[in-house]
Amino acid sequence: MILKMIGNSLVMTPLTTEALNVLPPTLLKHGTAMVKTFRQVGGSIGTGLLVVIQTIFSTSSPFIGARAFFCQHYWSWPHSLSDCFDAQTQ
Repeated sequence: MILKMIGNSLVMTPLTTEALNVLPPTLLKHGTAMVKTFRQVGGSIGTGLLVVIQTIFSTSSPFIGARAFFCQHYWSWPHSLSDCFDAQTQ
């Protein structure tokens, strides 16, 4: 993980510098703003997709936290948590 972060910074810094060097000085402010905006939006979309994928796979896992949270039977009283596990294994 640490090597990935170091590699990312070693690649992205010169790449961003080279991309912004193409712009004329009058458009440099706008280019920097667009690069930062696209970086933030891309990170948000990537985080959202990872959460969706993790949620899909975690509801079918034996881990009790995700199954208890996403199971419909768990929230309807007087059903118990064991009903939730029996409903998903059938």
